[in-house]
Amino acid sequence: MAAYLKVIRQECSDAVHILDRFQNVAKMNQALDNVRGEESRRVKHEQKFRRPNSAFVLRELLRYLKTDRAYLLKEAFW
Repeated sequence: MAAYLKVIRQECSDAVHILDRFQNVAKMNQALDNVRGEESRRVKHEQKFRRPNSAFVLRELLRYLKTDRAYLLKEAFW
């Protein structure tokens, strides 16, 4: 996308560029994937939710994750 915007600036400097809905959704999905990845790495690294029986406590997990909030923000955009 950066290359696309660069060509528009060079060849059509007076043009108005409008990102369509597809591009916006793609960017939001990419951001959500980034949050998921960070969250997964952090939980794996900290192993904060491990119990002696290796069970996860759902309430603690949901309180801890940013992924849920990122998803809700994405959905609220539309």
